[in-house]
Amino acid sequence: MKPEAQATSTNLVYVFTFGWSPEPVVRVLVEEGVPRDTTIVLLFSRLGSDYADAKIEEALKQVRSFLELAQVSSFHYVEVDVDAEFLEVCRNVLRALKDFIDG
Repeated sequence: MKPEAQATSTNLVYVFTFGWSPEPVVRVLVEEGVPRDTTIVLLFSRLGSDYADAKIEEALKQVRSFLELAQVSSFHYVEVDVDAEFLEVCRNVLRALKDFIDG
């Protein structure tokens, strides 16, 4: 008899840059088919105006609602300061992802 292969769970992590609209994030997740054990990380920046911040908050709510509907519970977002020098922005993004991965 051949031994059965054990099913292993591979946790996927999707990292998105995020703006005012949830559509690019939701579109990719719908097209890919999101397993429940997927982790979603959104990188975003505040633009400083009340209008822009409200648009970002609304888009985050819409993504959260979609993920609840898809029964994906691991959702994180990280604010990135884009006013810094480019290399510092890259370091901050890498640091945030490392902190997330390390738990």
